[in-house]
Amino acid sequence: MLMSMTGFGKAEVKHAGIDLTIEVRSVNSRFLEMNFRQPRMLAEFEDLARPIIQSRIPRGKLQISMNLPNEGTLNAIPVLNKDLAQAYVEIGHAARELTGNGSELNIAELLQLPDVIQFEPKISNKDAFFKDCIDGLQRALDNLDQMRSVEGQHLEEAMSRQLDTLEQLLGEIENGCESRAAEAIEKLRTKIQSNLGDIDADERRLEQELVIWSDKLDISEELVRFTTHLQHFRHIMQSDANAGRRLNFLLQEMNREANTIGSKSYSSGIAHAVVELKSEVEKIREQIQNIQ
Repeated sequence: MLMSMTGFGKAEVKHAGIDLTIEVRSVNSRFLEMNFRQPRMLAEFEDLARPIIQSRIPRGKLQISMNLPNEGTLNAIPVLNKDLAQAYVEIGHAARELTGNGSELNIAELLQLPDVIQFEPKISNKDAFFKDCIDGLQRALDNLDQMRSVEGQHLEEAMSRQLDTLEQLLGEIENGCESRAAEAIEKLRTKIQSNLGDIDADERRLEQELVIWSDKLDISEELVRFTTHLQHFRHIMQSDANAGRRLNFLLQEMNREANTIGSKSYSSGIAHAVVELKSEVEKIREQIQNIQ
């Protein structure tokens, strides 16, 4: 069963009077991208969450949000960032020595500099709190996977119908290619003999040239390879949930075979069928972009 890259999942977390909601939204992307939105005082959550998400989702663009209706419930308290404050003081000293003037940073100025004062949640047991948050993230990811699985099933059903259309088009091409190839060769023979007129032609050489030309018009190998790609596509689609890249490669091979068949086409019927063939391949390719 295929897995879509598009979905949404959320879960509620309750811990010692703190209520929050974790939401995960996912859209398609070539690689795994994660963007976090949470209160600054809960920034530690991102470092804990990243490896968990990486272990469960191979690619997609994710927005992970930690929504806290009332941040006051965290009873945040101000904390001095001593290392950063010391760095600012040293920069002030260096600037004064460099210019030869200016005054030292006073306390009021120092405390107003960015991030010198940080707010940390006053939580009785931070380890237990973040454990509950991670449990909530896992539940949100479970709900996300459920939605992505449903969407993947819809995509698989749609692509199965498109694969049926491709098989039908290949059948139409195959049914008409043999008689039309013989007809094309006979027309070529007649045209050559007509142009030669009374000139004696080496019949054996003529037959050899016609055989060579017939091989150039033969599309049976392309039809077999295309059919094999279709069968492989169905197998992968039903057995690998994370098959987006592999299926995309197979579509490239199908398109290559369709181009070759088109270049060998000797009738308007086959040419029209090839156009439809390529159109259906492109439709499937658009669907594949959303497969994990």
